[in-house]
Amino acid sequence: MIVMVTSFYRTQARSLFLFSYLLHFNCKFVPDKNGIYNYSSVNFLLLAGIIRKVTGQSYQHFFTTHFIDKLNLNETGFLIRGQGQDATTGYRALADQTLPNYDQTMPESKSQMANELGTGQVYMSTADLFTVESAILKGQLLSKKNVAILHTRTATGEYGGGVYNMSNGIRSHGLGYGYESSIFLSPDGKTGVVLMSNYYRKAAGIQATANKIFTELMKGDIK
Repeated sequence: MIVMVTSFYRTQARSLFLFSYLLHFNCKFVPDKNGIYNYSSVNFLLLAGIIRKVTGQSYQHFFTTHFIDKLNLNETGFLIRGQGQDATTGYRALADQTLPNYDQTMPESKSQMANELGTGQVYMSTADLFTVESAILKGQLLSKKNVAILHTRTATGEYGGGVYNMSNGIRSHGLGYGYESSIFLSPDGKTGVVLMSNYYRKAAGIQATANKIFTELMKGDIK
């Protein structure tokens, strides 16, 4: 389901009982879209429900045990429980805006946080995010064989396992509520770039900058 070609879709859900709400009222299958890439967070939400069903643990408890505690992450948590003490504020920008003015914040409601279970409920610092992605590639959280399966590219593109799988590593790009993150890592998980911003501007995103730094790192132009 994390290859984004399952053709499951959902509309905005405001209920905190997301799993039962999703399965009974809010999830639909579109046959014509099956096998065609189209991002939908319902896939990750369903996976969070599967984790809960299989393990008997809440998604938060499972994530905390297998990621936060195992990797000793000190700047990672769930937004639904509040932001960390050094958290930044997200800001809203106009479509054609390039320069920041910090005029308008972009807060996230509790219902929106609940709606992002499995996709956007977890916050991390740049260091923690690099630690997690690096640990996955190194086989520290699952076997190398399963890492290869997780990151298998689909017939429709590079996406697989929550990241874009390139010839020189992986790439990930996230947006939401004023925030933007861009990640590039080498195949062995040893070299990478993680950039984050609390003022996403479509006309001045950070992904090109992250890519440029990563390319220079991999070429040896930056030591």
